[in-house]
Formats: sequence, C-alpha cells, structure tokens
Amino acid sequence: LTIIGERNRTVRAIDAQTGKDIWKSEALDPLPVAGITGTPVIFGQQVFVPLTSGEEGTASQDSYECCRFQGSLAALDLRTGKKLWQTKTLTEPLRSLGKNSAGTPIWGPAGGAVWSAPTVDARRRLVYVATGDSYTEAPTKGADAIVAMDMATGRIRWSNQVTENDNFI
Repeated sequence: LTIIGERNRTVRAIDAQTGKDIWKSEALDPLPVAGITGTPVIFGQQVFVPLTSGEEGTASQDSYECCRFQGSLAALDLRTGKKLWQTKTLTEPLRSLGKNSAGTPIWGPAGGAVWSAPTVDARRRLVYVATGDSYTEAPTKGADAIVAMDMATGRIRWSNQVTENDNFI
C-alpha cells in the first residue's frame, strides 16, 4: 500500500504492486489555496495527514479576502480513507479583522500551516506537528508551535509556541 498526499487536498491509497487506486479521500480543506506538502504518516490503522496552504502568496492580491486558512492535522482510516478526525492548529476562531486599503475584507487569525510530516509517539499515543507562521496580525498561540495531539481523538494535549508574533502578511 502506498499513500500519497496530493496538492489538491486529497489523499490517495494505491496498490504498490499494481498501481491501481484503492481509495481517494474527500478534500480535507474547503479552501483551494490549501494543500498537502508534508508526507502522510501511517501508524496502525490510521493515516495522519498534515494540511498547509499557499495563501500567503495569494494574499498579495488586494482583491483576495486574506486570510482564512488555518493549518490542521487529519486522521484517516487506513482501509477506507474515511476521515476519523481533523484538528486545527489554531484554537482561536476565525473572525473579521476589518478591510484592507482596497476595501476587501480581511480575516484572522490564520496560518499555523503544517508543511512537514507529523511524528508519531506510540508510547504516549500522541502525534506531533510543527506549525508555520501566522498570516495576519491577529494574535494566536498555534503558529510557530510544536503541537501534540491525541492519536485517537485529535484533541490537543499541549502546544508550545516557539516564536511569538511571527506574522508574514
């Protein structure tokens, strides 16, 4: 079995012997700027999938309502590709932050993308992810952090922000 995370926000399971598709997941984020760049990790009967985005680049357009993406980790069933849980790395809810100089609405907090593969801690039954920067000026604790999530539920057990106020936009 080969698992592939695709830039279009889906995961595909392929038979390693024949190359035939076994299953394809649903899109794991509604935003077209989101994607998967980190390697999905298999542990037991779960596939852990990190979600990231290219929203920082898209945000350079004054007409784009920046920024709505919040990084996450999804757990899929290895046999079916069905989503078991998905947890955002930012715990603050998305909210309106006003308008930019062109009058386009802006949102936040956003960011906290997970660009790399998660790490499984079998003994503690945790999955760790490292998150990227904040995309807005809205304060958040989940960006630039190491986050530990419960493997069974996705509940955040702890989060350690390494760099505060690292806002790209």
